[in-house]
Formats: sequence, structure tokens, C-alpha cells
Amino acid sequence: MPSYNIDGVLVEFPYEAYDCQLEYMRAVVRSLENGENALLESPTGTGKTLCLLCASLGWRRHRQQVVEAAKTSWEAQAEGKGALQVPRIFYSSRTHTQLKQVMKELKATSYKPFSVMLGSRQHFCLHSSVQRHSGARQNAMCRRVVDEHRCPFYTGFRKCGSKVSTALRDIEEIVESCREATVCPYFKVREDAKEADLLMLPYDYLISPQTRESLQVSLKHSILIFDEGHNIERSCEENASFEITQADIAGAIGELEDAFDLVEQGEAIEVLKDTKCDVFLKHLNLVKKHLFALEDAISAETLVQDAATGRNLRKANGSHILSLLAQPGARGIATEKEDLKHITQLIRRAAEVLTRGQETLTSG
Repeated sequence: MPSYNIDGVLVEFPYEAYDCQLEYMRAVVRSLENGENALLESPTGTGKTLCLLCASLGWRRHRQQVVEAAKTSWEAQAEGKGALQVPRIFYSSRTHTQLKQVMKELKATSYKPFSVMLGSRQHFCLHSSVQRHSGARQNAMCRRVVDEHRCPFYTGFRKCGSKVSTALRDIEEIVESCREATVCPYFKVREDAKEADLLMLPYDYLISPQTRESLQVSLKHSILIFDEGHNIERSCEENASFEITQADIAGAIGELEDAFDLVEQGEAIEVLKDTKCDVFLKHLNLVKKHLFALEDAISAETLVQDAATGRNLRKANGSHILSLLAQPGARGIATEKEDLKHITQLIRRAAEVLTRGQETLTSG
């Protein structure tokens, strides 16, 4: 396989590199060596992904050699090289489909890092009941079947997860290998991510602090690569935005009423733990009143046709939602900022009640 000395860093490339590819990799190596940001562009079809992978992995291998040599060199210690670290690489793209192509490109190189492709339960769950759901409900159901030791895949992960490899595999390949071994791919990937040299993940996993925290992803002393970077602005907008309709609010009210009935009938009351039933029911009614007020406030908004989309809508700063929440309605009560955390906790508890109640009805 051809090798190139790029500013003192040996980079292996699977093909004879063009001049534009060498220049691209040189820019990557220089930015890594200097600890700088780099905004790089190259025409379509010039192998940007392959250049990014080879240059960053080649530089990381070079840094690893420098760090190892510094451990036994008094001179290197005196120059401060003993404090150097070998960074992890976070390679992000817009979608998992694009990351699948990146993994294909990686397999064509001589570099075989300990790699992990991160994904959500929606991508990885193998449990027949849990995988039918999505979002918060899926997360709640997963936690419940795990806590109650009713997931054979999680049990398999705890017993023999180390026997399954996630390195150099895309999501479909990870799921298939874990299915064969009766190992949960979601927890297996999360475990491997703690030690991986190269992590592949969508933009929003890096952009969202909540997602990073849930995945226990630390970006300190790391290399961040945003492939197809022209898409990142849209991803940031989507991550910082949300859409809520009157149908959503009506659905939430309906689910609160279902949770109320379940608790009143004595179903799923173990979810309440130390909270008394009558207190919980009283709080659910208060949350319903908050949602009624929000529904009325949204209905009162004046919509204007948007020239760009042709839709009737109301454009406002993000803080405008707080003014809507603060409006009391004919059917409900206003919501203050300090109420939001408590309301969120109650809604999550109500979701747990619904999940447990549905499981009870199904098993019964």
C-alpha cells in the first residue's frame, strides 16, 4: 500500500494519491499537529472521506509513537512531551447511512483502529416488545425490562458481551453479530465506546449536550471531524428547534387521563414509589390544566402565510414559548419557569405508569 511522508507524518493511502489529495491530507496533518481548526473543501469525487480518514489515523499513529518514545526519554520529558496524549477521533456525518459509507472506506485502508458506530435504541434494540416503540417510551420500556431481568439480550451482554466485536462494523453488521450471540448491541456499543480509538456518529450526537451526557461521551483531548460540513448548520437548527401542534397537546392530555385512570384503578402504582396516589392524581390534574392553557394560547396566535414555504405560521424567538406558557387560559392555568422541571418529572412518571399499565394489560 502506498505510503507518503506528509510533514514528517507517515500516511498510508490505499491508492496512488493525486496532488489534490496530498494537499488535502497535508492540511489535515498540519491542523492536527498545531491543534487548530480547519475548514477544508475539495471537489466531488476527489476522495475527501478517504483523505480525512487516512490523514487523521496516520497522524494519530504518529502521535502514539511520539508518546511511547517520550515515556523512556529524559530529553522528551524535559521538553514537556511526556504530557502529550493520544486523542480519540470522533468522525461525524449527517446520517447513519452516510456513516455506513465511511465505514466502507475505512475497511479499504490499512488502518484497523478500535472503532465503534454509535446509535440509539431505535437502531439497536432487539427486544421484540421494546423495539416496536420509539423515543421516550422505548427508553422507559428498555429500562424496565432490564431492571426486571426480562431482556435476554441484556443478560447475554452482561455474561458474554466481550466475545462480540463491534470494530470495523456498521450498524447492520453490529446488530447481526449481536443477534447471533444473544447480546444487546445498544449496551455493547455504549460499553465499547468508552475505550474506542475511533467513534462514528451523527452530528446531533456531538451537538446536543444531553445526548453526549447520556452516551457518556467526553470531547476533551479529542479530534472532531464533521464530514459534509455544509449540512451542520441545518443539524444545529434542528437540534435547537422543536415543533408542537394542538394534536400533540391533545394527545398528551389524553395520555395523562389514561395514566390517571390506571392509578385510580390500582394499576402500576409501584411506579409512584413514595408518592401518595391522591397527591399524584392531584398533580396530574394540575398538569392537564397547564396543557389546556397552552392549547388555548396557541389557538389565539395570529398566523401569517410564509412566502418561502407557503405555510401559515408564526415566527418568533425561542423565548416566545415561555410567554405562551405564562398565559392563563379559559380552561387552564399559567406555567411559570420554576414549574417546568416539576411538570417534566410528572409527565415522565405518567409515561412510566402508562408503560407499566400497558405491559400489565398485555401480560394479563
